[in-house]
Amino acid sequence: MPTKILCSFLSFFALIWLLGIFERTTQTYGSRGWFALLIGWFVAWIILEIFCAWRKQNLLPRVRIHLACAPAVVMIFALAFTFVFDQTLILHSKYQLRDYIYGNLPPEEKVSFDLHSDFRFGCGNAIPERYRGLYLDTASEGLSSSDFKIRARSLRATIEIYRYAVGFGGTDERFNQIISAAEQDTDEAVRSIAAQGRNIKDGF
Repeated sequence: MPTKILCSFLSFFALIWLLGIFERTTQTYGSRGWFALLIGWFVAWIILEIFCAWRKQNLLPRVRIHLACAPAVVMIFALAFTFVFDQTLILHSKYQLRDYIYGNLPPEEKVSFDLHSDFRFGCGNAIPERYRGLYLDTASEGLSSSDFKIRARSLRATIEIYRYAVGFGGTDERFNQIISAAEQDTDEAVRSIAAQGRNIKDGF
């Protein structure tokens, strides 16, 4: 009985969480079938528990256990899968950045990156900050290299990370310091990219 009560308690919050997820999903993708299934699951569970309490009989115990515990189990697996999924794609995104920085593409060639973010809820203004938190250190790690091409590509990657911030408060003091240092670089290619980076809001 205590186990069932605990499962029911967890499932109540799991259902609320899943309902929130599916509500956002239906608004974006129209997955109303899944949303209806979740609502139906919740209603069937509540009605069956009320009916058993009213009749004072332990009817369909296995069905009720499944109805009570399944949402909590689904939530646990969903959270675990989402965490692993996010971390895998974040590692792949960092590999993508390093592959460019230490690769052979000409520094003057413009690039764009398809970087993954694990930010899902909250104010949209926090999205660029999350991108910087995830990838700025990786993008800027080549700025101290003795190879001017690596410095140039690292600077371009760093500026590309900050492009996510355009329209959400723009750049910050660290960006200004990076650009100022790059403007004093001994290589013309690095200085040229830094000059373009100053106009990031105009479409670098």
